[in-house]
Amino acid sequence: MIGEPRRPFAGLWRGMGHKIGGLLGGFQRDCPVCRAAANAASNPFGLCASCFAKVPWITEIICEICGRYEACPDCRRRSEPAFRQNRSAVRYNAVMKEWLALFKYRGDERLLNLFADMLLLAYRKHGELADLPKHGFDLLTYVPLSEQRLLERGFNQAEQLALRLGQKTKVPVMPLLTRLRHTPKQSFQKRAERLGNLEGAFDIDGEHVGKLAPMLRERNHLHIAIVDDVYTTGTTLQHCSSILARHVPATFYGITWAR
Repeated sequence: MIGEPRRPFAGLWRGMGHKIGGLLGGFQRDCPVCRAAANAASNPFGLCASCFAKVPWITEIICEICGRYEACPDCRRRSEPAFRQNRSAVRYNAVMKEWLALFKYRGDERLLNLFADMLLLAYRKHGELADLPKHGFDLLTYVPLSEQRLLERGFNQAEQLALRLGQKTKVPVMPLLTRLRHTPKQSFQKRAERLGNLEGAFDIDGEHVGKLAPMLRERNHLHIAIVDDVYTTGTTLQHCSSILARHVPATFYGITWAR
């Protein structure tokens, strides 16, 4: 489960940098985070030098399951993960927490574009898997919000990230899950509380799961990635994958912005 450090980041970064940087050239624009002037060609995300230097990219993977940059006790405790693996773009530190708050509560379109570009790095890290077919993922889905949280925020950040990622990768996006009840934020819970917090919180979206029939007739077994903003202990991804696995013959993966 726990492997040697790997360096999957360099090649992904070079490819993305050439593609985006070539399109943007040397134009000046505002940094999507701090609004300072930023040279669009200096990095593929349009960040100013100061903000770019603060990003804690995950450049080495120690835990092959969750994609963590260090040994992971949560994955060691989980005897039968319902998902194949998760990959994230950045470490969730204090700075990234601030950035995520700006995105969630400001709803800035430029932050959505930034996070989706960053999420693309996490998506591409899955390409190293030997058992992932050449065509990649068959489908993207996302972790749903409760009605209460959706009313508070006005949008589901995981849904928006999945839709943008789908546009960038040409992978279809479908809402396969529904939220049955409101739950406290996972980030505020202790590990034991997290494990019980989500019991009975999710179910399948029967209408959309039913629409997978043509795809299943063609491929028999699907590869589905579940998008969320932050992977903490993997409890959310475990619950979502486990519920979907009862109804859909598929291998499930996580794609998260931060870990």
